[in-house]
Amino acid sequence: MDGDVNLWWTGIPSSLSEHTRIPLRHESAKVIHFVGVRYDSTFWSLGLVHQF
Repeated sequence: MDGDVNLWWTGIPSSLSEHTRIPLRHESAKVIHFVGVRYDSTFWSLGLVHQF
């Protein structure tokens, strides 16, 4: 089997306070299977991180 995969992501860290942040992340995956079938995926995530 053979194919091609392109993966990339980018993130935006935003701070609420000295110990708390809310990172926003965008991910994309493009896969082309060896017979030419294409799969596109896009994901958004929002997290909450607090350091004690």
